Amino acid sequence: MLKYQVHQSGNTPPKNAVILLHGYGANGADLIELGKVFGKDHPDTVFIAPDAPTPCEMGGPGFQWFSLREYTPASLKEGSQQAFPALKEFITHIKSEYDLKDKGIALIGFSQGTMMSLYAMLQMPETLATVIGYSGALAEDTVEARLAYDDFPVALVHGDADLVVPVQATVMATHILEKAGFDVTQEIITNLGHGIDNSGLEIGKKMLKMHLKLE
Repeated sequence: MLKYQVHQSGNTPPKNAVILLHGYGANGADLIELGKVFGKDHPDTVFIAPDAPTPCEMGGPGFQWFSLREYTPASLKEGSQQAFPALKEFITHIKSEYDLKDKGIALIGFSQGTMMSLYAMLQMPETLATVIGYSGALAEDTVEARLAYDDFPVALVHGDADLVVPVQATVMATHILEKAGFDVTQEIITNLGHGIDNSGLEIGKKMLKMHLKLE
């Protein structure tokens, strides 16, 4: 997968990595701007935004993690399952390239990228540093509690005027994850559509500052 990256201290090896997963029909270049914003506070962290593995079925220059011709709980889960091996391989490659452990990796997603971030969080053999999801959904309708999930930090941010992914998706995801033991920070932003505003960026900054620890 083609990747875009930002590393403020480019002359020294990064201590952590943040992988930014874009939404349906977009590409890594769209989301790497978040890396420029967050990277100001984390000069020892590399921010990486890969293109999803499949050209978007709707045409144009963008990519998709999986098809959205159907938007049902079953299709979201099946699509996430199919796309996960490529994402896992990419995460493994980043860990190897920069000699990082899972705890040194954070995932940030937008829309379909949030779906993939949350799915990966549940599938990775070791816990990550944190997961931050904007305007997305959880592809699982239930999550079995595990010791590793106890107090694992997740932030879910969504606008209440989102006409693409309904805000109820984040409310439901929060309920499911909290029931499984996750420490979920949920923020519903008034009058925000399908996007990320300054208040959402501040939540992301706070989460990374709290949970992206230097090894």
